[in-house]
Amino acid sequence: MNKNTNAIAFGLVVATFFAAANANADIRVTCEQRADRSVVSVDAKNLVPGTYKAEIISGNNEAISGDVASIGDEVKVDFSSQRKDQAAGAVAIPAIFIQGGTVTGQVINADNMVVTQAAAKCAVK
Repeated sequence: MNKNTNAIAFGLVVATFFAAANANADIRVTCEQRADRSVVSVDAKNLVPGTYKAEIISGNNEAISGDVASIGDEVKVDFSSQRKDQAAGAVAIPAIFIQGGTVTGQVINADNMVVTQAAAKCAVK
């Protein structure tokens, strides 16, 4: 094998390792919809320690966080249309973000691969 072939093979082994290592990842997506607000939380555990992003999708709406370092094997990202939540670190979303009463949350690793995802039916108040 030449150097390029070795580099490609190594990259595939590393990608396979990280995908397999996160195979046991668990995710919980919770959401609440009101006439004047949307709030979503994405909590994942059993992840390989590292940096991740969380993405939420509802209807045609999508929002993605910046990079979030895991704490141990966990990542938690909040999304909210409320300014007080945003001031506390939540990712800003519009009040009408939640469409059809459901949200899909995903956790994405540093290689832009979805390592876990789940859908949730939102509480409507």
